[in-house]
Amino acid sequence: MVRKSDQLGASQLREQIQNQSLAQIQNTVVPVLVRALQTAATPGERQSLVKALGRLGSAASPALPVLRDCLTSAGSAEVRTILSTLDSIGPSAIPLLTQVDASKSGAVLQLSPENRQLAENTLRKLQSPAARAGVYDEASCLTFRDLRSTSARIQRLARDLGIIVLVETKAGKWTVADTQPFLKQLGQQGVLVLIDTVGSTVEVRASPILEKAGFSVSAIRDGMLEACKKKQFDQACNAGIQLIRTQAAAARLKSAQP
Repeated sequence: MVRKSDQLGASQLREQIQNQSLAQIQNTVVPVLVRALQTAATPGERQSLVKALGRLGSAASPALPVLRDCLTSAGSAEVRTILSTLDSIGPSAIPLLTQVDASKSGAVLQLSPENRQLAENTLRKLQSPAARAGVYDEASCLTFRDLRSTSARIQRLARDLGIIVLVETKAGKWTVADTQPFLKQLGQQGVLVLIDTVGSTVEVRASPILEKAGFSVSAIRDGMLEACKKKQFDQACNAGIQLIRTQAAAARLKSAQP
């Protein structure tokens, strides 16, 4: 029986995590889970800890080396749980997954045929432009709650209108060299939003196809700028995503007209 005090403690812990930044989670929560995973005695314990890492999404990327070690000795059910967590972590898990991709001559992790197929499917998914959609908060200016909320809105935008949005934050200025590789990875319907948390500025880049369709990156930038200047970066992200959705819907309607 779970005591009420234990339930309250777990609820308080979840709330605390929701209010932490990406850097705080990676420096406090992830190491605790990793150490517990390394010493877990049973498959059930290991699966519970791997699932907990998966719920952290990209914040769990520092756990990738330990997850790789787990793959080498995990049973079939554990492997499926680990692969699901790698999917949740996102593109940073690609180097690990290439080690179990049967199409690669350097594959070194041996899995059952069923799990190897699952690993290959996960790898293909993470290599697609859609997998890049989301938020990479290098500046740690957003809480985990804001990260999850913003990422969910970006994923809905990708599903509804096929627009792949990546929001990147950085404590400093962006250069052209920063933007070009990222935008290319987003594909033909990509939008890159770059936030400088020190200068409180924002830059928006769109693929040539979207710009040709009438996408106004300046309108999106201007719509986000006021919130950025107030250091309200979560509101800036929400405003930007809404403007991108509005422009994408208008462009689709325009292209459908005879």
